[in-house]
Amino acid sequence: MKIGIDADMFINPNGTGIPNSVFKVLDYWKNNHPEHEYYLFAYKKITLFDEYPSNWHVVDKWPIKIGRFWRMFGESFAIRKYGVDVFWGTNYFLPNRVKSVRYVLTIYDMALYLIEGIGEKKNLNRMKRNLPRSVNNSDKIIAISQSTKDDIKKIFNVDDKKVIVSYCGIDNEGNCSIDFNNVRSELKFEAPFFLFVSTIEPRKNIITIIRAFEEYLNKYDGDELLVLAGQKGWNCDNIYSAIDNSKYKDRIILPGYISSDEKKYLLTNAKAFLYPSLYEGFGLPVLEAFKYNLPVITSNVSSLPEVAGDAAFYIEKTTDYHSLCMKMREVMELTENEKADLANRMTKQRNKFSWDKNAEEIMEVLSI
Repeated sequence: MKIGIDADMFINPNGTGIPNSVFKVLDYWKNNHPEHEYYLFAYKKITLFDEYPSNWHVVDKWPIKIGRFWRMFGESFAIRKYGVDVFWGTNYFLPNRVKSVRYVLTIYDMALYLIEGIGEKKNLNRMKRNLPRSVNNSDKIIAISQSTKDDIKKIFNVDDKKVIVSYCGIDNEGNCSIDFNNVRSELKFEAPFFLFVSTIEPRKNIITIIRAFEEYLNKYDGDELLVLAGQKGWNCDNIYSAIDNSKYKDRIILPGYISSDEKKYLLTNAKAFLYPSLYEGFGLPVLEAFKYNLPVITSNVSSLPEVAGDAAFYIEKTTDYHSLCMKMREVMELTENEKADLANRMTKQRNKFSWDKNAEEIMEVLSI
């Protein structure tokens, strides 16, 4: 089978989010499915593997500057030229239909339809123009959670059988060792701390975290810190204003981007992971915290209960910082036996998810 793959996300890879998820799948196929031919289509030079097996083909050089015409026409041209049997739209988009070629589309979440103010208006409008057409062009749709599938069905009125759920994975066997030379000294806190790791943006509900932290210190007069680790996202001025105006701003740490070793260090040493997101297509940070037996407090919305199961603490209303504060205190008062029981539940829950399983399920959909 000849498989065409939208590889535009690897033009400027950052090793996180969707590019990382797709890379995990492709890397598994490279090592476990040599029976197929793979064509990586992109409008500019991409970087993916150091070496490509003979059945992997990178198509990223064109005689003309194709630019914005790539999405609609260039990719369709490439599909015809290389005679692929099935095309995988890895990132919300499918090109114009090519006769006799099966089209499979992955949708990670429906936040642009359900959450206001999550991105730049012109980008959201472009997505809202293109996504319905891509959904109509698809033979099958892959959703990364049941919650996302339900949202797709409701918004686009598609048949249940057209949408297949395939959960993302977690590197359960990944290396947890830390190279302390790669950890900034200012992140080696002596005081206990609560941790958030993700993009600094409104959807992550960070202002609720700040309010809960303020109430926690007012009530319990502790010496805890709040670490908000991650790069600046869209429309985050209100978040930084809330920090600047907090009477505890000196105890709110903003390390910005953190390295892999710094992330491991923080997850290993934090007291709780705070993730009261307003909406998640999957919620991978929850599973990453589970890997380090770090108690998680999250929202009981969208995909988060699917991912966290019975191994997390939940707040019922996403903006209820009083409830979040109470859960923070509850975590701090856990006994050793309660921590051990929670750790067992975390392990059982994260073992339900793997990149290998995800890759096999996607291959099965492409082969239908």
